Amino acid sequence: DALATKRRLNVIVVRRKAWAPAGGRAMLNHDELMYALRFFILPTRATLGEWSFDEKPLQEAIATWGRANVAIAPHGAGLTNMAFMPPHSFIIEIIVEGQSGAVYAGLAKRMEHTYKACTYTRSRLLNRSNAFKLDVEWFKRCLQDVPWLIAAQPS
Repeated sequence: DALATKRRLNVIVVRRKAWAPAGGRAMLNHDELMYALRFFILPTRATLGEWSFDEKPLQEAIATWGRANVAIAPHGAGLTNMAFMPPHSFIIEIIVEGQSGAVYAGLAKRMEHTYKACTYTRSRLLNRSNAFKLDVEWFKRCLQDVPWLIAAQPS
């Protein structure tokens, strides 16, 4: 893939607040995903960062997302920040089965990004909220068709 051969991976992961109304589609085990990305999934040379929406100025969003060439995020408005990413970046949306609309897939295409949906079932949701625990092994399997993104694992 062109992204893998031309640029070092600069990955941004969106962190959503669990205490937002209705759980805010928060990934309750965000830190577990970050650990797995750093030590088991991404190549060692990849840069890994996170983005949370804590009243940050627009200039910071533009600068931070402008450095990223891979974004991993639960479905939500934060994905509109892909507009600040360099062309031909890679967007991975964690989305619930049956989620209405393909808004971010369409936006990614218009921005000349590659888009990948990792779709989980409603059974992964907790209680009545939209918060969820990400099964990291499931997520890794979702990324198997993106071999340049996954580090070679020792056998």
